[in-house]
Amino acid sequence: MDIPVQNKIDSYCDSYLALKKSLRWKSSGLYIRLCALAYAFEDRRADAEALLDAIGYIKKNTRWYSVLRASRVYSAAYLTAGRKNIESEFPRLANCYDVMKKAGFGSSAYLSIAAYALYSTTPAGSEQAKAERAKLIHEAMKTQHPFLTSADDYASSVILASVDRPVDDLVNEVERTYQLLRSSGFHSGNGTQLLSQILAFDPASPEEKAERCKMIFDRLKQNKNRVSSMYYGTIGFLALTGKAWEQSTEQALDAIEAMKKKNCHGFGEKEFSLMIASALVCKCSLDDNEPSGTTLLRIGLGATVEAIIAAQTAACVAAAAAASAASSASS
Repeated sequence: MDIPVQNKIDSYCDSYLALKKSLRWKSSGLYIRLCALAYAFEDRRADAEALLDAIGYIKKNTRWYSVLRASRVYSAAYLTAGRKNIESEFPRLANCYDVMKKAGFGSSAYLSIAAYALYSTTPAGSEQAKAERAKLIHEAMKTQHPFLTSADDYASSVILASVDRPVDDLVNEVERTYQLLRSSGFHSGNGTQLLSQILAFDPASPEEKAERCKMIFDRLKQNKNRVSSMYYGTIGFLALTGKAWEQSTEQALDAIEAMKKKNCHGFGEKEFSLMIASALVCKCSLDDNEPSGTTLLRIGLGATVEAIIAAQTAACVAAAAAASAASSASS
């Protein structure tokens, strides 16, 4: 691995192991990994004490039924990892949630993640306009896929609202990419829809993007790394590295081995760990190579990738919870 990638992986593993002790009984393993990722993006080791204080602050300043209270662990992690003052920044995050509701988004656990996406990718004072544009994008996507598009697309709608293109043009390109991915063998469903949304940040043609994703998928499969539709975000992050996708894919695979050696690669979490590794490789690659002025840099590369990861994580946790509920009902 390149030294920058190695450093990111070391930072991620150190933070994960530190937070695992403090959050073991407070959050799921996937969200602990998400918290560790937040610190790795900022090149910082997790401060468990500061994080717990921030979690306590959010709990104290939200009502028991608040969705923001339920999502306080990863909200606190992103704020403290970015050296934010929790007392001044959390009210803005809470306001982003209210702005999203006023724009017409329904209240749900997914809305708290969308609120974070709005907070992290939008200058203060511009939240209302961004939320309204995100609502237009969500409605346009729903027209294309009425059964696929739901609350789990709230965050990606906010992220896509950062792309400076007419809504119809943007949504039509996402749809074209989706159809090409389907023709390339990707499953019909939410995973492919999210993948096509991630690829909106790539300036290549839909045809080129779909072909690159298929090559990445095949390369991972050749190396005995299964990528289910739930984790198509992995392929999206690697595809965003453009012509460097082969090197990026190898580095992501090497990163998994490094995680194993550091004991931060849990049983049954291989796909999620690969997605984390791919996001870190993507961040390093784009930091080094992306030309000035492109979309990802204009809106903040780190914030955008973090928001995409948060959206992907929410989908994973929701799916796991649904599977668990179904299992319990059938037993």
